[in-house]
Amino acid sequence: MYLEAYDLIAPIYELEYKNCTSIKELRARIDDYIAYYNSSRYQWTLKKMTPDEFRGHLLVA
Repeated sequence: MYLEAYDLIAPIYELEYKNCTSIKELRARIDDYIAYYNSSRYQWTLKKMTPDEFRGHLLVA
């Protein structure tokens, strides 16, 4: 697994899907992971912004 610098100080969020008991629960976990991935996960390659922040930054420029 590739770790970014932010991941070294923040907990690593992994999608736990094997213990899902229904499709609805799996979809909810996937939605939560996507929200985390786009809104809470800072990336050094995106000027230390989350993907959502970087996208907004590009739209304003």
